[in-house]
Amino acid sequence: MRKIAFVYPGQGSQKQGMAADFYEKSGVVREKLDCLDGACTFDLQRLCLTAPSKELRRTRNTQPAVLATGVAAYAAVTETTPVVPDVVTGHSLGQYTAITTEGGIANEDGIRLVRTRGRLMETTSSGRVGVMYAVLFADSDDISDVCEEFDTVGIAGFNTPNQTVISGEKGAVEAVQEELQKRTNARFIKVDTDEAFHSPLMNEANRQFSQVLEAVDFSEETESPIVSDITGEMYTAMSDLTSILADQIIQPINWRAVMQTLDNADVDTIVEFPPAGTLSKFFEDTYPDKNVVSIDSYDDIRSLESSIK
Repeated sequence: MRKIAFVYPGQGSQKQGMAADFYEKSGVVREKLDCLDGACTFDLQRLCLTAPSKELRRTRNTQPAVLATGVAAYAAVTETTPVVPDVVTGHSLGQYTAITTEGGIANEDGIRLVRTRGRLMETTSSGRVGVMYAVLFADSDDISDVCEEFDTVGIAGFNTPNQTVISGEKGAVEAVQEELQKRTNARFIKVDTDEAFHSPLMNEANRQFSQVLEAVDFSEETESPIVSDITGEMYTAMSDLTSILADQIIQPINWRAVMQTLDNADVDTIVEFPPAGTLSKFFEDTYPDKNVVSIDSYDDIRSLESSIK
């Protein structure tokens, strides 16, 4: 029997019309998105179906739209197939999708929570211009050493052995890039965001969001174990997860540890929910022996069962 992990992407995975095919072809997706949209004070459905990329790129819009797309696709998977996960996880924002689908928080509350999270991350960087870059082909220890020379930049994510993300104030990030080019053969790819997530620029957002989390009505446990993208460990108790989420906005995402944990647990099948692609590539590059399934369309859901046999 295969061991299956459901994984949920974070910010940066969004794309225009990311839920449109699912909405057109699945009654349960339409029902789920209509219900979630009705619980919001903003046009969630439009963000998932038709909003232009420029509007969708705003963090306060991206986060609820990506979560809603994942939740709706999950509803379609559970209705259409007998496939259930042995473990779930998500990358940054994707942790909230994982928690929501696994019953850690009500769907509508999850949408409202990440809407607040996105707004705070968008507006509380103290007026400083932030940027993020994926650094390729450089040792993460070397990157960390250079980042430690600056107060306003740090490592935002350990994605794969060959990809580390740096984040912070624009001038400081550029200085880190310049120094790394002297010391290593690093290449740099700009992350498509206007904010410096998981960096010192998020300190105030983290402080305010930690207070928001204290008032949220979480369940006691999740239905399946969730691997934290910060610690790399498995949890089912929401009290453990929420204590980690309180500082997630400023902590680096350790996706390498997540993948290692899943491998150690003998997970052999990875199912990435929409908007899919990024996490699938991380697994394919790092663990090429895994069976990786990306759900990009409703037809992918219909063929999911046969894809994992």
